[in-house]
Amino acid sequence: MERKIISIPPNYFYLTIVFIVICRFLFPSYKFIQAPYNYLGFIIIFLGCLTEIWAWLLFKKYKTPEDFSESVKLVTEGIFKITRNPMYLGMLLMTIGLSFVLNNYVSFIGSVFLFLIVHFMFIPFEEEKNYKTFGQQYLDYKSKVRKWL
Repeated sequence: MERKIISIPPNYFYLTIVFIVICRFLFPSYKFIQAPYNYLGFIIIFLGCLTEIWAWLLFKKYKTPEDFSESVKLVTEGIFKITRNPMYLGMLLMTIGLSFVLNNYVSFIGSVFLFLIVHFMFIPFEEEKNYKTFGQQYLDYKSKVRKWL
């Protein structure tokens, strides 16, 4: 059965960021960590950005599309040796880091929803597409590298 994607992952990422910021203003007293420790979230955001940039640079190096068009090369080096989904991991890290920085535990709901949408909607679609495109090469890669970490 052919899966169809309704929207693109960055849209859900941006919506999650908006949700996190709104939660901060709607529930200002739901703090979970004392300042200045909440600023450790900047490190998490930075790690998420690095993950995204590293994956993006590898996609550019191998002329691999970032959207859902047909891939010509299965990228398995660099960050792709650690996780099969570094861009999704980067998005998730950035939203978690933002929740820390804004110091609001209600906002973590956004990161949970982003994880669920990516894990159950986008990743299965991409795995199916990669299997159809790369066959056994993708199955071998999938058996060696975890979906997230």
